[in-house]
Amino acid sequence: MKTQMRVQKILMFVSLIVAALVFVYALIFLTGGLGDVYRYIDKDDGDLINCKNFVNTSQSFVSTLVALGIVLIVLVALMFLMACHTRRKYYVTNYVAIGLFVAFALVVAFYLVIMVANLMDLYKNNIYWESGTGHTISRTIIEYERDEDGNLIYYKVDENGEFEYRYYRIDENGNEVESVKDNPNALSEKIIDETNGSFGLPFEIDYLFRDVPANYADQSEYMSDYPLDPDQTYNFVLGFVMFVVVLADAACVVLCTLWKYKLMKGEDKLLAQGAAADGTPEQAAAATEAVETAEQVEVNTASADSPVKEE
Repeated sequence: MKTQMRVQKILMFVSLIVAALVFVYALIFLTGGLGDVYRYIDKDDGDLINCKNFVNTSQSFVSTLVALGIVLIVLVALMFLMACHTRRKYYVTNYVAIGLFVAFALVVAFYLVIMVANLMDLYKNNIYWESGTGHTISRTIIEYERDEDGNLIYYKVDENGEFEYRYYRIDENGNEVESVKDNPNALSEKIIDETNGSFGLPFEIDYLFRDVPANYADQSEYMSDYPLDPDQTYNFVLGFVMFVVVLADAACVVLCTLWKYKLMKGEDKLLAQGAAADGTPEQAAAATEAVETAEQVEVNTASADSPVKEE
């Protein structure tokens, strides 16, 4: 019994660590490249790489797994509250606490493996990764203005929507043909209002549009700050590992509880036999009856579990 009690104590703390790992995994799932996928859903242009399904499903998965992790931690705390880690003899409350934990751990494990497999498929196969795939998006990729001579002065709008002058000359297709970045003063008097130092727009403003297919290969040029990797799988592999860990922990708790139950029955039988030998005749008779009853229960259980041979 001492060995079993040491094992059950260790197992309770392992279960607490496993429950905490489930919670932490939920928090870190959308890290690395996976955490940047949502940036490819533009408020104006829509889904740039066909990733909306993955983004919505992954956010729902994380929210649910966080809640499941918290409940799992609470159920481990319940087992500690019922002294499942130190009690020599288990009572109904102990079995109830252990049963709730094991049942919920199985729910968490299979939710993990099903959802992680689904998300991995959405990430690798549903997103448009290759060039030329997906519908076409007309993007305002360049804004520019013309000077008095009709030359185009190139500049972009930064991520905050502010004008970001670069002083490149471009052709009518938006291709860079000459850089005057090293000598911006040559154009500054045409752009800067000398009166108040603010940007002036005394010239014609044009917008250049370009049709870009909605896939990562073609869109990544404009989203260079948020690179993605279609072969990134460690977030998903870690989820499969968590499935195995949670499932193994639940199985170990069940086996340890069965071991406990068997040892408890053995101790009860020994105590009954001792009382039969040392007590009064009435105590001996009661103890003998208890032993016989326990033995009959074991025989009936063994008979029910054994296969029936056909004649």
